[in-house]
Amino acid sequence: SYNGTTTDLHVGYEGPIGSSASYYVQAGASVVSPDGGDVDTVPSGKAGVGVALTDSLGAYGELSFVGSGDADVDRGYGAKVGVKYSF
Repeated sequence: SYNGTTTDLHVGYEGPIGSSASYYVQAGASVVSPDGGDVDTVPSGKAGVGVALTDSLGAYGELSFVGSGDADVDRGYGAKVGVKYSF
């Protein structure tokens, strides 16, 4: 079922780590629009790394957060890990 949308408005930086890896960091605001609720703009950000395992296969990881702007409201945290195959 539909719960709403979140749109990230971020500025970031990325760069290499040696010859086979890279990183990125980005931060800014997220516009949170819950279905039937009030739209809110809150702080958010993410950081991640990617590593080439072979010429066609890579692995990546990312940590993220979405703040609430209110100390009494829970914040959201996330993590992703995965592999990517390029044809």
